[in-house]
Amino acid sequence: MIRRLLLCVGLFAFAIGGLVWWVLESSGVAIVETQGAEGQLRRTHVWYVRQGNTVWLEAGRPNHGWYRDLQAHPTVQFESSDLSGRFEAATVPGPQAHRHIRTLLAEKYGVRDRILGWAVDTSSSIAVRLDPSAPATNQ
Repeated sequence: MIRRLLLCVGLFAFAIGGLVWWVLESSGVAIVETQGAEGQLRRTHVWYVRQGNTVWLEAGRPNHGWYRDLQAHPTVQFESSDLSGRFEAATVPGPQAHRHIRTLLAEKYGVRDRILGWAVDTSSSIAVRLDPSAPATNQ
């Protein structure tokens, strides 16, 4: 009986892990490389929305490492399947910017965004705009 229970718990955990991977990583993910205050590099997988050569990101909380890095060094390297280059990051505060990034992400990621919303509180997320600091490469 205990083995069956453990097997069920293990299968459930595996299924949840698969769902989390699908929601967060299956497509439409970019890598943003930031530099911390001490000079260390950090590569973070992020959801993004592209509007021309401007890219919008969302920091779920101000204590996320990559977001803290932007405060020290706003120049980042951005890599996605359709755009690559160096960008200058700017935090865009306020409720209007928050609504803007939430709308963009909901439109792009659809059901994946809704599933993430059940697990993660996005009510105080922060919009981040990336503007090209050098000519971006369309891929």
